[in-house]
Amino acid sequence: MANVQINDPKHWRERAEEARTVADQMNDPDSKRKMLRIAEDYEELARRAERRLKQQRQQQQQQQPKIQTDALPGAPLRSRMRLLPNKTDKKRH
Repeated sequence: MANVQINDPKHWRERAEEARTVADQMNDPDSKRKMLRIAEDYEELARRAERRLKQQRQQQQQQQPKIQTDALPGAPLRSRMRLLPNKTDKKRH
């Protein structure tokens, strides 16, 4: 089993569906109950995989460089205004 499948919720949901299909074909109530429990365990693995993917996406978003939007063309000049000389700071000759 590749690491990619471990982190793939679809993989685990497919295994859960397979287990439910097998359970539907069983006549023994105890075996059927156990197979349905296996299906539920696969569903839990799918939920955990979803949480891992969500955490990975959040970490990737946090690692992306932030763009200073007020420095973009057409944006307010707040940050650039500080760089301009203040008229009151100029010495009068």
